[in-house]
Amino acid sequence: MKRLISTFFLSLALALAAIPAGAAELFQDEGVIEPIGHGEVNWTSKQIRARGSGAPNLDAQNVAVVRLGAERAAKMDALRNILEVIKGIRITSDTTFGDQMLKSDLIRAKVEGMVKGARVQNTKYFSDGAVDIIVEMPISGTLSNLALPPTGEHEANGGGKSVGSGLIVDARGTGFVASLSPRVTDEAGNEVYGSTKINNESALRDGLAGYFKGLEEAKKSGRVGDKPIVVKAVKINPANSSLVISKADADRLREPGVDQSFLFKGRVAIIVD
Repeated sequence: MKRLISTFFLSLALALAAIPAGAAELFQDEGVIEPIGHGEVNWTSKQIRARGSGAPNLDAQNVAVVRLGAERAAKMDALRNILEVIKGIRITSDTTFGDQMLKSDLIRAKVEGMVKGARVQNTKYFSDGAVDIIVEMPISGTLSNLALPPTGEHEANGGGKSVGSGLIVDARGTGFVASLSPRVTDEAGNEVYGSTKINNESALRDGLAGYFKGLEEAKKSGRVGDKPIVVKAVKINPANSSLVISKADADRLREPGVDQSFLFKGRVAIIVD
């Protein structure tokens, strides 16, 4: 009887102490969002989020202890889930972080270490003492640096004729999916843009490309400047899933004497479905 009474009053205290935090949704903002497991990748904001849940331990006799235990369990669950999200992130169209972590103990250890630093973005308390926590961490920077292929060392054709302030590739309708290291080629398979065309600093800070749902969103993002070149991807190369643009568009970008520094600075946006 005493045990039942104790549990009843502890549950009542938890209900009274519950702090409403609003719906613990993942990405409430807009963007190119890809669900992976118990989390999501926002390719537009380049953030990863995952949710974790913690149940109350009603064997404890103190409300604060119950709440703290549930929070700790929720955060540990969220960190496990965000690690699973990272494993599912595509580096290229056919390679994921999980693939790299299987190949390299060093990469796996570094990723697991970074996950511990994920920040709590939202916490929701329930009347029964359970807790939901959402954690968040960026894709760009140290994380992407672990997996990106070598980048360009020198600025490409800077100071020549300006043809635009950036590049927007409209990939809608091609089935293209976002990745950390996208490639754009001409119809003969020659690379127009990829990791070798961007400098390391820009790749780490902003990623190789920004991903957007629409043309106006891409233009207003600030990533491609005020006079971007807009080209339409004609298909995906089935051999490597790179975006293919027409020879005419490719020739315009690599014409001798053309200033290609916007590629070197990663001023590239890709519009996806």
